[in-house]
Amino acid sequence: MLLLVLNIVILIKHKENKEESQLLFEQYNEVSAKGIMLKQQGAFQQAAEAVVLPDMELKSPKDNSRIKLSSLLKDGHPKLFFRFRETDCDACVQHSLDLIKEAANRIPGEDIIILSGYKNVRQFYAYTKTQKLSTYNIEDQSLPLDTQEQPYFFIIADHARIQNVFVPLKGDKGYTADYLSMMKNKYWHLHQHHSH
Repeated sequence: MLLLVLNIVILIKHKENKEESQLLFEQYNEVSAKGIMLKQQGAFQQAAEAVVLPDMELKSPKDNSRIKLSSLLKDGHPKLFFRFRETDCDACVQHSLDLIKEAANRIPGEDIIILSGYKNVRQFYAYTKTQKLSTYNIEDQSLPLDTQEQPYFFIIADHARIQNVFVPLKGDKGYTADYLSMMKNKYWHLHQHHSH
């Protein structure tokens, strides 16, 4: 009888250890996957730094007009751009858009520009109706940074030169919120938000 009890105790302990090591393994995999992503993003961010954006034609969904990128930059204010394409993961885009809406309370709305990449313009119109922020579509061109299948942020503060490129991490809203807060402090710390 004692032997049977001991065997059961050993079995239970073995099962607990197995579950614990499985959990540790999953956590390790998650951390290591995040590490790999951060490494790739770091390389992407470094490569993109100081790249000059071509003066592309952007399409406004509000009145179907076309404008040049340079016309958005002529007021001399720094601009925060968020770029995504219809092929990017919906949840990733949505997370970032939610955070941008919050950031719009701290960064002047006219300095936040969303650059979408929809082939189907109807879908683009449907999307922009829910948006208050300046949104433009880039149809056939791709930006120098569009090599990743992920949405990303960048700042243009002078001469159409890309700065502070940032790729949000899937499922980590805090990471993106920190980036937006740092950018606000870096570029808009003197700018008290005023409503128009």
